[in-house]
Parts: sequence; C-alpha cells; structure tokens
Amino acid sequence: MFLKALSIFFFTLSLLKAEMFFYSNNQKVILTPLDTNASQSVRAIAHAKKPTLNYFYINGKNLVGIGDELLVKTKDINKIVQKYEVEVLQKFSDSIYLLRVKDKAITIEIANKLYEEGEAELSHPNFHREIFKR
Repeated sequence: MFLKALSIFFFTLSLLKAEMFFYSNNQKVILTPLDTNASQSVRAIAHAKKPTLNYFYINGKNLVGIGDELLVKTKDINKIVQKYEVEVLQKFSDSIYLLRVKDKAITIEIANKLYEEGEAELSHPNFHREIFKR
C-alpha cells in the first residue's frame, strides 16, 4: 500500500514538472514560463504589452508571448478544424494557416499533437515578440 501511494505521488510530481516545448526543424525547443518571481520590471513590461498572453523564454533566452493562435502547415485543414475545434483566422497559402484554439491554455498542447500525430508538417504557437529599432 505504501509503495503504491509513493508511486502515485512521484507520478503526480512528474506531471507538475512536465517539460514545455514546441517543435522546430524536427527538434524540441524548450519553453520556460516567465517566473512569477522574476523581477517586477520584466513581468510588468511583458504584461503591459499584451496581458492576454502567457509569457515564456525560448531556450532560456528570448521572451515571447503565446496566446490562442497557431501557425500550421497541413494538407487537410478540414480534418484539423473538425478534430480539434479550431477556427481558421487566415489562409496564407494552399497549405499554411493561422488558427485560433478555444482556450489559450492548450495552445502548445494542440500544436504539439498536430505535429506528433503527423497531421501537420509544421505546427507551433504564433509567437509574439517585441521588435526594437536600433
């Protein structure tokens, strides 16, 4: 009984520390959520720009915002729309689309599922990043 409880505890703990990532060029790219303990200036700047976004560091370096949009390259957009209940916001070409998910909390998960299940050749969140002039 004790071992069963212990194994459930460690399984739950592993879910809480699940690695967040997206795919780029057939490689996992690590996303680290903006730490709630980050300096107030970093949090304030990020959330002042677009408070509707969740903020992450890509590979621990570049701060990006992720909302409820995905960029997808696929041959069968209708299948994706039906299966994942996403909305097509824009069609860029015969196979590249900007999609909106119903809940921004699952944007990364859906992007990864589309890629992992082979339903999309390219699938990642639509990243928001501030551009600075030099």
